[in-house]
Parts: sequence; C-alpha cells; structure tokens
Amino acid sequence: VGCVVLCAETGRTLGTGYNTPSVGFTKDEIDWNASRPTVPNEWIDSKFPYVQHAAVMGMITARGKLNGKMILILNSHPCHECAITMACGGDVVKVIYRNPPKGVSENAAVSIMKRAGIESEQLHV
Repeated sequence: VGCVVLCAETGRTLGTGYNTPSVGFTKDEIDWNASRPTVPNEWIDSKFPYVQHAAVMGMITARGKLNGKMILILNSHPCHECAITMACGGDVVKVIYRNPPKGVSENAAVSIMKRAGIESEQLHV
C-alpha cells in the first residue's frame, strides 16, 4: 500500500508513505503474505500489530512542511485506524483512493471520514 500527501492549496507533494514495519523490526521478520488471524492468540505472531500503514506514514513524513490542509492519495481505501488519525489531526480534507472499501475496517473508515468532514473520492483508472 502506498500514499502521497499533497498540499490542498498548491498540489505540492509534502510526503509519501508505505506499509512498513514498526521501529525495531526488519522487513525480513514479517510475513507480508499472512492473512488476518481469526484466533486472538495468533494475532500477536502475525504482521498486523507491527506494521505502520501507508496513510499514517505519509502524514508523518509531511509533518512540519505545511500549516494548512492536506489531500491523501492512496492505492487502497484507508482502514478505520488511519481514518481516526486523519480525523484527529484535522488537517486532511480529502482522500483519493483506487481500491474500494473491502471489509469491516474500511467500512468503519467511511463513517469516520464522513463524520469528520473528510471528502473521499474513488479514482477510476
């Protein structure tokens, strides 16, 4: 998953992000092909608690480069955790994504972004 963060006023690129392991982990230590575990005890051994999402990484790399509003362009619809981060920051005004929401987390993100006033648009290519 990848993200580009733009200045909403100028269209200038402010940052980029991609799914990456948390500090202290290497890419080789994570099974990137693993599916989401259904048993809670398996969750701790999966990639899910240790990978930072592209949208959050994009916002982190853009931090300090703008005192205004941002547009995020993602190849996948953001999850609910990324949507919460966008809503709490208050700087994201629009999210453009390629792949539509595909699960419970992404569907919750639709609601979170709508309530926060974050516009969303699917890019059809």
